[in-house]
Amino acid sequence: MKSIGKVLEVVGNETRRRILALLSEEPQYISQIAKKLDVTQPAILKHLAVLEKTSLIESLDRKSTRLNSSHS
Repeated sequence: MKSIGKVLEVVGNETRRRILALLSEEPQYISQIAKKLDVTQPAILKHLAVLEKTSLIESLDRKSTRLNSSHS
């Protein structure tokens, strides 16, 4: 577990807090987060890397196709 000071430093950033709020609702693609927060995708990637390194999030490596809810 990371130190409390490190976690507080990470979540002290407003953009990272907004990312965490979005991810608490449902999984999101990087492009979705970037659009909703009006932040570039490279910037979102950097913030996600910091959050993941601090074990506040986990990333899923998925293809960008979505499954239809009626798919068996």
